Amino acid sequence: EDQFRSRGVYRGFVPLNKLAGTLQNFHAALVVMSFAPSHRRRMITSFPSKMIDAVQLGLPIVIWGPEYCSAVKWGRRAERALCVTDPNPLALRETLEGLAASPSELRRLAKSARDAAAGEFSCKRIQAQFIDALKRAICSRHASIA
Repeated sequence: EDQFRSRGVYRGFVPLNKLAGTLQNFHAALVVMSFAPSHRRRMITSFPSKMIDAVQLGLPIVIWGPEYCSAVKWGRRAERALCVTDPNPLALRETLEGLAASPSELRRLAKSARDAAAGEFSCKRIQAQFIDALKRAICSRHASIA
């Protein structure tokens, strides 16, 4: 960890109020999911919110996690992210080195991130979905009482 910190490639936990400013200094965002069998359910059901923050900034997304995790499934859909599903760190390293050597792939992934931010992660869209879910819950509650 010290070696990575000294080289500036690892910063540890970044508080939410500093996240956007910090992410703007990176070429891509690495989303690390757990390969541990004991975390399988969590990897299937959770979605990393910091990934949404990175997408809002138009950062290319690289996801390192098992095929079954929600982040990888999202990344594979419409090729929104570069997904590495091999748990071997060397596979991740090779992928990152290949990405660093491919400005066109970085641009494509950045465009995919911007498209996701404007589409499925649009604040207006998410708010509309939330309001719709509340309305449906209220309607079904009233229907069950009647």
